[in-house]
Amino acid sequence: MQTQTKPLETKSVVEQLEKALTDIDNIKRYLKELEKTKIGEKVLAPIANGIFIETKLESTKLKVNVGNGLVVTKTIEETQKLLDKQRKEVEKSLANAKRAQNV
Repeated sequence: MQTQTKPLETKSVVEQLEKALTDIDNIKRYLKELEKTKIGEKVLAPIANGIFIETKLESTKLKVNVGNGLVVTKTIEETQKLLDKQRKEVEKSLANAKRAQNV
């Protein structure tokens, strides 16, 4: 027996995927700004939603959660490539969700 996705459920999925795309785009923008930042400059580092700490940049190496609680060190360029890949996956899922919404 096959179940059908309800329109409201699909809409919620579409909204979540669209938010994920916005989040990815925002992170990419922040990374571009970080590239321009010199070691030793003051930056605001987020510690929670809307809460920041002022600190000095000591490195442009990033700690990236790649899943299952595994955190690896990546360069800004490597992180941007990872985000590009994630964006493509989200775009594909979004297209599928929108298609399902129109069924």
